Amino acid sequence: MNESIVRSIAQIGSDCGILTIAEGVEDAEALVTLRRYGIDYAQGFHPGRPEPLERFGR
Repeated sequence: MNESIVRSIAQIGSDCGILTIAEGVEDAEALVTLRRYGIDYAQGFHPGRPEPLERFGR
């Protein structure tokens, strides 16, 4: 992860009132870093494995 890019994107999102989402979060260390930089949401194998859409009542 290029931390300077992540910090910049988080700051731009915050300044513009745009929520940010990190993709490909694979471990706890990455999630902690993303939270520290102010990223709003994360997706990837660490937060949760992919699941069929039917599981969510659609």
